[in-house]
Amino acid sequence: MKNIFFLISFFFVAHFAMGQQNQTISRTIVWNKLQEIKISKYDTKKLIHFDNAQYTDQNSDLPIYIEAIPLKTAASSVSATITNAIYGLLSSEEQKIAQNFVGLTTSPQLEAVVLLEMKKPILQYSILPFRKSGNFIEK
Repeated sequence: MKNIFFLISFFFVAHFAMGQQNQTISRTIVWNKLQEIKISKYDTKKLIHFDNAQYTDQNSDLPIYIEAIPLKTAASSVSATITNAIYGLLSSEEQKIAQNFVGLTTSPQLEAVVLLEMKKPILQYSILPFRKSGNFIEK
């Protein structure tokens, strides 16, 4: 099991006179061994997995990290960056699985959006915690 540490900085522009808010949060992705799932009566599939991994319909084998954070005030815009990320190479078995990953770039993909949940503002962000490094994929 390997822990990958990253910091995410968020910059909010609020609707109110308070102006701007800055918030920095720290998260660690705890990588687990490959997860084997049953896809039919006779077939199984191995997936790269970490705690709280979510798999989307777009690329069901690719885990993403998603979190929602309550905001004190509504924000009209948000920007987010990842800092101090620590990466490691995938194992040879993980590399075989990752060959099918589509759309990976040389940096992690981060998306952040402000939403309303029960009339309360929340920041939802997602991270695709993989990147291409030459001919290899890192997590």
